[in-house]
Amino acid sequence: MENKPGSPVKIIETVKQKFSLSEEKRRNLRLEHGFAELSLGNIQVLKSDEFVQGLVDYLLLDPEEDREFKTKLLIGLGEAAISPDLNTRERALAVLSHAGENFLQHDDQGGVFLLVNCFCKWLEHETELLPGLAVLVKRMERFAAWLLARSSWQEGERVLSLFHRIQTHSLAKGAAVRSVISKTLDRLATKATLGHLTNSYLLEDDSQQLLRKLLLVFEAKAAKYLFHRLIQSSKRQDRLMLINLLPAFGTRAVPFLEECLKKEPPWAIVRNVIAVLSEIRDDSCYPLIRKYFHHKDKRVQHEMIRYVVIIGGEAATHRLLEGLGAVNDDLKAYIVRLLADHGKREQTILDALCELAEARSGFSRSGNLLINTIIATLRTFPCRKSLDLLERLQAQYAQGPGNDQILLQIEEARKVLVPHLRHHQQRIDGLPEMVSFYNDPKQSQLALNRIAQIEEQLRKLISLGDMQGVGELLYEKACAAARDKDFEVAEKLRDRLLEINPMALNEVLELGELIEEHKTTLIPSHHVEIWSELYDEMTTEELNALYYVLRQEDYRKGEIIVQAGETDASLYFINSGQVGLTCLSGGSESFLKRIGPGNILGSEQFFAPSVWTVTLRALSDVQMQVLDHAQLLTITKEFQGIEPTLQHYCRKFAKVPELLKMSGDERRECPRYSVTLYTRNVLLDHYGNKGKRNFRGELIDICRNGLAFTIKISSRNNAKLLLGRQIISEIQGSEGEIVTECSGLIVGVRPQNEIFSEFTVHIKLTKKIEDTAFNSIIASHN
Repeated sequence: MENKPGSPVKIIETVKQKFSLSEEKRRNLRLEHGFAELSLGNIQVLKSDEFVQGLVDYLLLDPEEDREFKTKLLIGLGEAAISPDLNTRERALAVLSHAGENFLQHDDQGGVFLLVNCFCKWLEHETELLPGLAVLVKRMERFAAWLLARSSWQEGERVLSLFHRIQTHSLAKGAAVRSVISKTLDRLATKATLGHLTNSYLLEDDSQQLLRKLLLVFEAKAAKYLFHRLIQSSKRQDRLMLINLLPAFGTRAVPFLEECLKKEPPWAIVRNVIAVLSEIRDDSCYPLIRKYFHHKDKRVQHEMIRYVVIIGGEAATHRLLEGLGAVNDDLKAYIVRLLADHGKREQTILDALCELAEARSGFSRSGNLLINTIIATLRTFPCRKSLDLLERLQAQYAQGPGNDQILLQIEEARKVLVPHLRHHQQRIDGLPEMVSFYNDPKQSQLALNRIAQIEEQLRKLISLGDMQGVGELLYEKACAAARDKDFEVAEKLRDRLLEINPMALNEVLELGELIEEHKTTLIPSHHVEIWSELYDEMTTEELNALYYVLRQEDYRKGEIIVQAGETDASLYFINSGQVGLTCLSGGSESFLKRIGPGNILGSEQFFAPSVWTVTLRALSDVQMQVLDHAQLLTITKEFQGIEPTLQHYCRKFAKVPELLKMSGDERRECPRYSVTLYTRNVLLDHYGNKGKRNFRGELIDICRNGLAFTIKISSRNNAKLLLGRQIISEIQGSEGEIVTECSGLIVGVRPQNEIFSEFTVHIKLTKKIEDTAFNSIIASHN
């Protein structure tokens, strides 16, 4: 039967339609109200199933529709995702997951960025193992892959760094969560992704550090990929960048490097592997590459040396000595320099140098460089064995032509070593010192041991609360130490008393006076009498400090104290006996003066860097005290007035240059002429290698075997660094043309005008200037 208008069936249908429309309208109103509430931060609306479903439907619409309002809803969902209520979190995450899929399908970058932020905040805060964890992490995986593919490095790094923190336990999560995350990172580390990251890293743009972080997240997989890229790379710049990047993976890269070396790769790959291992700084890798000291390619050998130097440690010296016996001659010289500059003064090093020098007949064309390096290094080993070797070398090279440079090196080394040996022998033969030197490490350690025993007694008294007993013990022990001349312990205990009881000022002052009184009594009265004029210009503290660093030396009649031409920056205080000053004149020794007690010798060499121009010989048994320049520096840090006081005092004595002039003898082999020309100079290092910089000097006089020019030097300390250095000087004529080039040794650097930082540099030439060139210089000046 048809439904006629007005029939009951039709009426019912109409009512149902109206009811449905009304219900839909009410539902939409509820949803709109819920949306508004959520956009304002009310996450309670998520408890409604109807609202959640409606929210999903709404968010799946075209992302561009109502974008601003949808953004507010997503922000509200992000807050709900970290709600304390588990059910609220689950509902919010379900909606976000559906929305994320929609944004990915529409390539909606803004939407993805927003959801990445929401999911990362959730995962950071989540403490429960949610049933849908795998699905949610899978969604984050898709976000990360999408971001990396589109070079959105910053947002991608947010996700991957979070995963990495969880994987490495930096962010505490359960084992199940870590397992899911580890598998996720493994799936993301595809060859395509690693390739894209590496290619972008090699572009060296502003994102490079961010890309470095992203690659490090993938750990072993990335290390393996980068190493294979390193091997295959044809661009030098790319290789250098990869070599610098791989060490960031630490020991995770070592298995791939080891696997590569087992395949006996070409030299370039071996060198790169060693370079990476150097930067990883894993000492345990040395056995893996030790054999490459013997590699036929010099570049691999050089990389091995670099590895040993970078790793350093106790084994460095032994490893360098291993390499010394394996590498080619050029690199042997390099290793010798490293041993001299960084190694300890060990007997094994000296033995290796001597053994190497004895094998000099087998040196290659670079043998002169190596032998020069050995000679220069021997200067740092002041012993009889070094001197004996130098004398053998000198005898051999004096027999052949063209060895002027080597012979000059040998002679200079001898002039440095002989004074060291002479002073060393005095220390061995001399009596034990009356007092310990300032800052003596051995004495300091003994003092600490004694104080540790006293501290044990103090702890017992302190534990009993007997603070009066503590003060009395410290005072008593400090007095006893002062009486025993153990001043380091006495001073430390005095300071400890003040630390424990700041009110014990009277006791501390009494201890200070007692210590100074006992210090003064250490200095023999006859010594104070001899040097009273000097000590009158010093405070008690300065007097004591100076006396403690003076070293007593005794010479028998006829013994040489200093030989002319030697490099010895020492100041000699004559206490007793007579010392004769002589110089070479006309090929024979000429007597200048007799010097007795109360005189100081050596001020010219001590305060201005120069070699000795006279010889000191004991005319009777002589007892003197010697001040090393290095020892003076240790006390001038605290007592800055000592050096100028000494310098002023030394001016009272006859200066050696004046004595030489008064002698009236012509000591020079060749006459010297005053000239005013310019020189261009290049310093050589201690091993005979040219420096990269040159400097100009103004020539003031010249002879066939020496010259002097003036330069500006910033300080006396810098001037001292020039003494004993080899130098090559070009002498320029009046028109600026080069007249001649000559090489020699700097034997003096004397202040000319310290206000304007002007110094005179004196050069002893390796060989005489040829007559033609010399006459041209003199004529050019005239």
